[in-house]
Amino acid sequence: MITKEKLELFQKYGGDLDHWYRINGSREPWLEDWEWMELNHILQDLVIIRNGLAAASFAKAVEEKLKQLCDNTDTIALIKQLVKVK
Repeated sequence: MITKEKLELFQKYGGDLDHWYRINGSREPWLEDWEWMELNHILQDLVIIRNGLAAASFAKAVEEKLKQLCDNTDTIALIKQLVKVK
């Protein structure tokens, strides 16, 4: 489950999992590898939507995926703010 705290950790390291491993080790809360990958994928999908390159069905599928991955609507809004999607 992606939370605000996990998103902040992701942002702190620029979404770079290897950077987190090299710099941090285990001193900060853990963000699972699959969560890093899902965040990277969802951000890419949101850029496609933002740029008007997505079909309505794709945008709807991304919204559903966000609901499944995130703990609440505030976290979803924070993710969307990263790529300036409404």
